[in-house]
Amino acid sequence: MKTICFTGHRPKDLHGYADRALYQPLTDEIERIIKKLRDQNDGVTVITGGAQGVDMIAGFVASRLMVEGRLGCRLYIPCFGQDSKWSATGLFSQAQYAQLLARYSVEQTKYLKSRAYVSPQDMTDRNHAMVNDSDIVVAIYNHSLEHAATHKGSGTAECIRYAQKMRKPILHHNTKTGKTTMYAGVEQQRMDLDTVGKLSVEGGEKK
Repeated sequence: MKTICFTGHRPKDLHGYADRALYQPLTDEIERIIKKLRDQNDGVTVITGGAQGVDMIAGFVASRLMVEGRLGCRLYIPCFGQDSKWSATGLFSQAQYAQLLARYSVEQTKYLKSRAYVSPQDMTDRNHAMVNDSDIVVAIYNHSLEHAATHKGSGTAECIRYAQKMRKPILHHNTKTGKTTMYAGVEQQRMDLDTVGKLSVEGGEKK
């Protein structure tokens, strides 16, 4: 059984906070990725971070799929009150975050820091912990992985760089192109691609 984690954009870099229907294709793709990795590895544990956007979508999808078996779920929460500045209701709101937390038991929920939010470093530390505890990193990132090397100010790009540094395989889904591609887990990816291969998840395409 493999452990996978998700990193991905916040709503401002996806479809915003107003229309839930716009997120259905991404929700379907995340479900397909989880099922594919589950079936390929005779089960998976899915780690998500509970943040707005991709994290919350993946967290809800994984918790729903848990009833099918061969799938475990973990929430890695950076600190208390990460939702303190979110809207009270609506899409990706405090109310929806509370619903997500309610789906996970105490044993399935890990708080990285037992204090309130201090700085963006709390989120970075959470991301690093998820990568460290995972065999595969699923990155929902609207650029090439090469772009992440110079993309500053993006938590998703920073998480990708850290996953590469830790030599983790990365399953990259680009919502702009619709492509989902597996990369070898090395900093200079092409060095290992001749031997490891760049594998498409079923339904995606090779670049």
